[in-house]
Amino acid sequence: MARNALRLLAISLDDSDVAEVSVACRSKWPRFELKKANTIAGIKRVINGKSPNVILLDLNSNDNIGLNMLKQIRSYSQAPVIVLSYTTNIEKTLKTIEAGANYLMIKPIRKNELLVYIEHLINQHQSTKQSSNWGINDD
Repeated sequence: MARNALRLLAISLDDSDVAEVSVACRSKWPRFELKKANTIAGIKRVINGKSPNVILLDLNSNDNIGLNMLKQIRSYSQAPVIVLSYTTNIEKTLKTIEAGANYLMIKPIRKNELLVYIEHLINQHQSTKQSSNWGINDD
């Protein structure tokens, strides 16, 4: 991925959050592309096209639906996932991480925090790919 490009998949984000994320990301990545999806079929379509660098998943008010969606995403995509939620409950946080989230970000969205998470996940994901391409492992 070119350093100035970002492909982001936003799942179940409301329009105001999408606008906020878009403004923040465009300030850092001039070639920013955001796709939205709200169903598993829509998510698969986006991921099977041009895979996103990072996925943002909003748990909204129904944590169970969001966690099931996260588990399904993990069954066919290794793209890093940032989960957005209003919860500060430690049990729910742990369930979210166990289901496959790379980060859980408490809403409201803080632009600088989001940008740091995205950049960190992109770098981490790229270095993991490079390690596997070189046959490097942690044994």
